[in-house]
Amino acid sequence: MGKVATRNLAFSTTFLCMVVVSLPASFFPSYVAAKYGASESTIGFIFACYPAAQVISSPFWTLASECLPRSWRLCLGLTLFGYGSVLFALGDSIVAFMIARSIQGVAAQVLNSVSLALVMQVSDNIQRDIGIEEFIVGVGYMVGPALGGCLYQYVGFQWAILPIPIICLCLMACIPCVGLMGQSDGRGTYSMLPSTSETEDTEVEGKLAEQSWRDCMTLEVGIMTLVAVVHAACQSFCDMTLARHLFLALGANAALSGAVFMVEPILYSAACFGVGSITSMSRKLQITTGLLVYALGYWMIGTPQFFAEHPEGTAWSMALSPSGEWCVVICGLILMGISSALVAVPVVPAMMFSVSNNSKGVRGEASTPSVSEQVEDTISGIYNSSWSVGELVGPPIGGFLLEHLPKSYEINCKLPAKDCTWAYQNANTVFTILITAFAGGLVLILRKRELCDFKTRGQESLVGDVGHSDL
Repeated sequence: MGKVATRNLAFSTTFLCMVVVSLPASFFPSYVAAKYGASESTIGFIFACYPAAQVISSPFWTLASECLPRSWRLCLGLTLFGYGSVLFALGDSIVAFMIARSIQGVAAQVLNSVSLALVMQVSDNIQRDIGIEEFIVGVGYMVGPALGGCLYQYVGFQWAILPIPIICLCLMACIPCVGLMGQSDGRGTYSMLPSTSETEDTEVEGKLAEQSWRDCMTLEVGIMTLVAVVHAACQSFCDMTLARHLFLALGANAALSGAVFMVEPILYSAACFGVGSITSMSRKLQITTGLLVYALGYWMIGTPQFFAEHPEGTAWSMALSPSGEWCVVICGLILMGISSALVAVPVVPAMMFSVSNNSKGVRGEASTPSVSEQVEDTISGIYNSSWSVGELVGPPIGGFLLEHLPKSYEINCKLPAKDCTWAYQNANTVFTILITAFAGGLVLILRKRELCDFKTRGQESLVGDVGHSDL
């Protein structure tokens, strides 16, 4: 019961964080632009405050993990999360929105890190459980924009945000119950409350934390970190711009945009279960294939302008009719959802097996490597910080590209001509090239350095001969 309750609380907290980060995507850019005259770059910086606060606060939460038990960190994170949400709902200026999103980001960093660490701690099959964790992430991203768009459409901006603090209070009420259920298994305690041995010797704890960072300084962990950063940067730009693209190109309102946002998370969530159970495909092949398919889907949702330059009556021009463009966008989101699962699910297991081998010099167990609680917290912090860095750099870079790249006419736009031109297609192409180049570079680096084969089966060595590579 203790394992199940702890895992469910971790999944619920992850779900809340994903809903909050994606909730404003379908309505906030148009809201803040219309009411406060925010430019593309300003909107990008508002979105970037959330991951920026996650990155900046990550060292603090890492130090706090040495002296605060996970239950206390969860309570503190949920309190900050609720406070930031109230401030965001009541905000009446650009600065207020930035401060509110920053507070939410600080809270999200500890909530995501503790949730992932708890999943690793109670897991008896890490690949499967990370697949479930990423399924929850996808569901959160799916529910967020759709729920936000509908609430904004029918009850307004403030009431679209204010239910979040209530949910935080409900989760806080669950924490003592879960903590009191802790038991022990072969890998040690998974109770969320501190045991006597955990608080007796703080000097030993500090040394263990320092050792966990040294164990995590492997080339494999570095590569997985870059994968998360690139993936998150491209995804955050898509989240920031897709709603306006749908509005200009297809006249989609906030509620319809929210429904379209559900497509990618639905496919992502479904694919995570399948990827989590794969045992015969190398993680290296999963990640590189996922990045290339993701780039194709990313390119499709931008509906490149040169399609419209073909004469009317051709297959290309017919495909870019309003109904045809809807099909192109939906198909692109489907590819992005499936490929995102191939990219995201293998990252944490690869880190864990790499650290386990590096610290012990032996292979891990068949389905879950044996690592200490400090290593679990460290890996969780690295992974969440990597995503935060990507989400931090994506919107500002995207906003810069939107303002400085040549503008083009949105296909099928029904607004006045001056309102139908922006640089989305060109900016989207730049990000597509970035993903493709990174995937190609990843293949070359892994081959040249004869790195790990990243087999999903725990009994396979992470460091293998290049001749056994699937690529």
